Amino acid sequence: MKMVRHRKVVKDTGLQVADRYWGTYRPGVYLGLKSREPRSPVFGIMWYELAAATHKGIRNQAERVKPRGSNTYGWLRHDGVTFGEQLIVDKPHNITTSFIKTPGGEHGGHWTARINVTTKANAKVPFVLIWYAALDESLGPAAPHSRLWYEDGSILGHTPQLHNFRINLIPQQGKLLHTSYSEANAPGLHLLKEKLYSLLKIERHSMFGKLAVLGADDELHIKEKDINFVPIQMLVETPFCVDIVYTTEDLSTPPLKGEKYARVLEEKKTEFDSEFESKFRLDEKGYPPEDVAIARAALSNMIGGIGYFFGAGRVQSQYTREPVPYWRAPLYTGVPSRSFFPRGFLWDEGFHGLLIGRWSPDIQMDIAAHWMDLINVEGWIPREQILGAEALARVPKEFVVQSNAAANPP
Repeated sequence: MKMVRHRKVVKDTGLQVADRYWGTYRPGVYLGLKSREPRSPVFGIMWYELAAATHKGIRNQAERVKPRGSNTYGWLRHDGVTFGEQLIVDKPHNITTSFIKTPGGEHGGHWTARINVTTKANAKVPFVLIWYAALDESLGPAAPHSRLWYEDGSILGHTPQLHNFRINLIPQQGKLLHTSYSEANAPGLHLLKEKLYSLLKIERHSMFGKLAVLGADDELHIKEKDINFVPIQMLVETPFCVDIVYTTEDLSTPPLKGEKYARVLEEKKTEFDSEFESKFRLDEKGYPPEDVAIARAALSNMIGGIGYFFGAGRVQSQYTREPVPYWRAPLYTGVPSRSFFPRGFLWDEGFHGLLIGRWSPDIQMDIAAHWMDLINVEGWIPREQILGAEALARVPKEFVVQSNAAANPP
């Protein structure tokens, strides 16, 4: 498939669009942060109950919510630029995640994510929370200067775009009972949970008898692989709250944490509610508070579902006997479903834009520009954009190849 290279609609990318550089751009996981760079490191959470240290018990990818099921999740507020707040219910636990960005500098600025875990009736229950960093191997070997490693309780890293960065885990409330970590090599972002499970080793513990902790990755030495996955596992007692603080060397502004983070989060929520009312006027129209809260959540889940993907889909036409790769390209887009369709889908995106454009014309124009850059010389856009190993792993094989015999109205 030939690409018309001299007419790009997306003019500014990466750090040129500083306010949207970092975000929750991995909608297919419960909480996944990355930058709008093809080779961005990715960050996220996993968790499991102490009694469920099995492969199926580890939570990572956003799962389909069953009717009257025990798990729900969704953004309560998300402005698409500076912050978001999400509630995950995994009974008997409530996990509230939020993030706020601190802009500035030449390498993307700081951000802080807060993870707050409570249990029904405020019970004190052991709970395992994992924070991880990873590099995407689906694009081929990492750039020569992209690295991740663990040092003195923190995750450190370096990429050509971000330069040096650090992730500190700072408990704010509750008991941290045990910490373990690993420096590992994962075969892809779609297999992070499987890799984590393989790293768990049984260790004797004075309080719990036997405890699953993270151990060394033998493959690093046997297969001479580089580190591309650094998880830190925390055994905690609920209620528990931790701040995940990402900092870059070139920004002198202190990152948000502790009471200052809590104060700024409340300010952001108030600003969001005010902006929401100014655009949709639901209070003015007499809707009750509970209906307004649902409407805010509906918008926030649309905005919070926006992802950033990079890769090449597979297509077929009358000119090709077998499926061939499309050109490699970025895609900034909403997704139809974080659990079932966590990828770009042209049929839905036109409808997404009706709502996103009401909230932020800038975001919607950026999304539309990315889709326009996927038009080939025949004026066709592949319907499903399955870009990268993480997206590909969620698609049945028979639906991967896109045929240009299908017209795709947006």
